[in-house]
Amino acid sequence: MTILVIRPLAKIKNLPLGEESGASSRSSGELRMSINQLNALFRDFTQFYVYFSQFCTLKN
Repeated sequence: MTILVIRPLAKIKNLPLGEESGASSRSSGELRMSINQLNALFRDFTQFYVYFSQFCTLKN
């Protein structure tokens, strides 16, 4: 059984999305995520990916 560890390819600046492009912070419907939210999403994805890859291996 092989467990893969996926790491982010690049560090993300501690800025909400849209800050670098000069987008207004008051624009409606803008997607803004903090670095902590991005890290949590990535962590959840890696846990799911490890489970899913093991499930696919067992199924074959």
